[in-house]
Amino acid sequence: MKKLIFIFWFSLVGINSAFPQTTVYHPFPESGAYWRESSQGYQCRCSDYQYVLQGDTVIGAYSYTKVEHSGVMYANNPGGWCITGGYSTFFVNYAGAIRNDSDARKVFFVPSGEIAEQLLYDFNLKLHDTLSASYLYNPSWYGQDNFICIESIDSVLVGAIYHKRFGLAVTYNLQNEYAYLIEGVGSSFGLFGSLFSLWPPFEFGSMLECFSVNGQPALTGDPTSCLLVTSIAKPNPTEPCSIFPNPISEKASIRLPVNTMPLDLLVTDMSGRIVLWLKDNRNGSVISREGLS
Repeated sequence: MKKLIFIFWFSLVGINSAFPQTTVYHPFPESGAYWRESSQGYQCRCSDYQYVLQGDTVIGAYSYTKVEHSGVMYANNPGGWCITGGYSTFFVNYAGAIRNDSDARKVFFVPSGEIAEQLLYDFNLKLHDTLSASYLYNPSWYGQDNFICIESIDSVLVGAIYHKRFGLAVTYNLQNEYAYLIEGVGSSFGLFGSLFSLWPPFEFGSMLECFSVNGQPALTGDPTSCLLVTSIAKPNPTEPCSIFPNPISEKASIRLPVNTMPLDLLVTDMSGRIVLWLKDNRNGSVISREGLS
């Protein structure tokens, strides 16, 4: 995952920076698109996932496009970092709905469970403008005297068409463009990725791996990064795990269902503290009582 992120980040920073700005505004697609993303961090939920456009809905006086969020969520090891090769949980949920205002060059968002829309993206920007408050950005994050501002404007190829791209920097570090807004796409942090300057992530960060329209990759660093995340096989519930002898005197064997994907086995005490961690088990393992109260 880290390699894919690096390739994509390099492509965003390095490609097409010499091309002039496009004057034609490109709104978000309203069907047939998905954003393939990943997130990782310390003591945070890390996952591989996508946002997919899933039809229309009406909220108040406006028509919106519904957005479905699905993917896999990974566990954290005792040190707080992701176990991307271990057991994962597949999820599907409704993220909310988005609306284009092409005349204003803005995109609005109604989060799941709410009825009031919020500004998601403002692409009506000029060089050195400061970013307006939005669903993705709260100016108070940086304190009273520091803001996110536009330090460059150029174009990037999205599919076969150049879209305007805005380089973001924080006023206390204008030399470092840490992320980009892209018309009709979102940002280099993903569709709903926070624009707070934490890349590389100090504790948590998301990254756009691929943007696809009508089944064709439109913005990506690697073709494999456009593959949709689907449910990962889990142990067959008709073949339960077993442990014997139980209770344990000296040792116990754990048997797992046939063809189980690698699992981490965690033994905890009554308070939930992990006292034993056995990595990458496929067929089973042996637990020793030695050292355990």
